[in-house]
Amino acid sequence: MNSHRNTGTENINEMNPHFNSSIMNDVNIRTEMHDPTILKHYITGNQKTIVEFGAGTGFFSKSIAKFNKNYMIISIDRDISSLRHLRMDVYANINAVNGTDTSFIKGNTVDVVLLANVFHDIVYENRIYLIEQIKNILKHDGKIIIIDWKPINSEYGPPLRIRLSPDREVEIMRQSGYLFIESKIISETHYLLLFKNNL
Repeated sequence: MNSHRNTGTENINEMNPHFNSSIMNDVNIRTEMHDPTILKHYITGNQKTIVEFGAGTGFFSKSIAKFNKNYMIISIDRDISSLRHLRMDVYANINAVNGTDTSFIKGNTVDVVLLANVFHDIVYENRIYLIEQIKNILKHDGKIIIIDWKPINSEYGPPLRIRLSPDREVEIMRQSGYLFIESKIISETHYLLLFKNNL
């Protein structure tokens, strides 16, 4: 197994030696790469339950929490130091959870699952495990949003050799039984994929 890969859904910024975590945790750099308001187009309505796997320091979770105070965000990450950073800002509608176990989440109750900058970096066996976890918690009409690095050279980010193309990630999700809805380029370095539960 390559040393730069995760052994689960932990934050790639902490586990990947090719990352400069201090750079990636810089809000200005993150904002330059991502406009979190793009998620408003995909997360709509009221009383939503959203789960973010590999939430890290909470860049996306915090943004979603600001969209609507009625949203309940469960931010999951294996890296405790990242979660401590997330918890420094108190959000009543964010529940930061250390680990990867989702058994505490009732089945068929989650509206949206977010995987931002983590899907490419999860080893195959754990990717399948994660997808099965998502199946258990996602509502029958629930959405999965994947944001990931384009397979191109860039100043920041993971090595090119472990980045996945949008087509490859769509193939993996389709094989796992999810319905592909949309692909969108959201920045010079990132793309977004939208799936729905296909039950």
